[in-house]
Amino acid sequence: MGLQELWTEYGPEGLMVVTVLTSDADGNPPDGADSRGWANLYGSSHPVLADNVGNGGLSRSVMSGGYAFPFYMLLDRGMVIETLAEGAESITEEEVLSLL
Repeated sequence: MGLQELWTEYGPEGLMVVTVLTSDADGNPPDGADSRGWANLYGSSHPVLADNVGNGGLSRSVMSGGYAFPFYMLLDRGMVIETLAEGAESITEEEVLSLL
């Protein structure tokens, strides 16, 4: 199940999905237009943010420089990071359900 499907299914139960863009198509810091373009391209109705600090500021600091795309974080209801994962199929529905 992809992020959009998880958002649609479990959003009413408290799941929050946020996509963070770390660069635009040319490798530059993204802006709001890039976020809207991403959401439109992938049909995302969940929030899409632009990490425009440059060179993946927030994202790079979270992953300590050794990361791959896409990467995901699962936070519990107290906003504590429970899981950091890399790759499109790295988060399972069971992991999401365990935090709801």
